[in-house]
Amino acid sequence: MEKHMELGVYSFPSRFPRLAELYRATAKQAGHSGAGIKVSVGTLGLIAPAKGEAVERYDPGWRNIQILAIERRGWPGPDRKFSEQQVQPPFAYYVGDPVDVARRIVDLHQKIGRMRHFFQMDLGGLPQEQFLKSIELLATEVKPRVDRLMSRL
Repeated sequence: MEKHMELGVYSFPSRFPRLAELYRATAKQAGHSGAGIKVSVGTLGLIAPAKGEAVERYDPGWRNIQILAIERRGWPGPDRKFSEQQVQPPFAYYVGDPVDVARRIVDLHQKIGRMRHFFQMDLGGLPQEQFLKSIELLATEVKPRVDRLMSRL
C-alpha cells in the first residue's frame, strides 16, 4: 500500500494538475474540445474568521470520520498533530481563514487551469451556526478575493 493511503492522505493538490490533464486528454479522445472540457475540484474545507478557529471547528468531525475509516482497518487513529498537518499546504484540506483559503484556491487554479472548486464542509457534528458562517465567509470574502486575484493573472 502506498504511504499516503496508509496515512489516510488520499491525494495531494500537487497531483491534481496531472489528473486534470488526463481528464482533458480523455475528454478530447471522446470527441469533446475547448471550453466544453471543464475541471472541477472537490476538497474538504471550512472557513472561519481565523485559521486556528477553523481548525478547532473542523477537527472533531474530521477526527470522528477518520476513526471510523482508519481504525476499522486496524490502523492507528489520527492524532491532533496529524489533523493540523492536513490543513497546511501541500495537503488538500482547505481549512482556514478567508485569506488563506482564497490564496490556496488561486494557487490551485494556476496549476490546473480555470475550474470550479467545491467544498465538503461538514463531516458530521458541526453546529449549524458554524456551518452557515463558513458559507457566508465563502460567499462574502473568499469568492470576491479569488475573483480579484484571478483578474490579476
